[in-house]
Amino acid sequence: MGFRGVFKSITADNGSEFLDHEALERSVAGGKRTDIYYANPYAGWERGSNENVNRMIRRFIPEGCDISSFTRKQIQKSKSGSTTTQEGC
Repeated sequence: MGFRGVFKSITADNGSEFLDHEALERSVAGGKRTDIYYANPYAGWERGSNENVNRMIRRFIPEGCDISSFTRKQIQKSKSGSTTTQEGC
């Protein structure tokens, strides 16, 4: 299954990493691979699943912590809700 089969569309925030939407929509072969939509500023509900995962992660990894100091296993545990204590920075 190709990229478009998995990602029919992407809803992005207004961050600078998404400025070139035309390049993001285009595959390296030149064809269209997906559609990019932008959420309105301060409208997190327009990106619901993303915000939900962020909320689950931040429940155990506090805002302001360098997430790169955590292992992939710790982050996966926080997403699944299988841990009940907040990690330190």
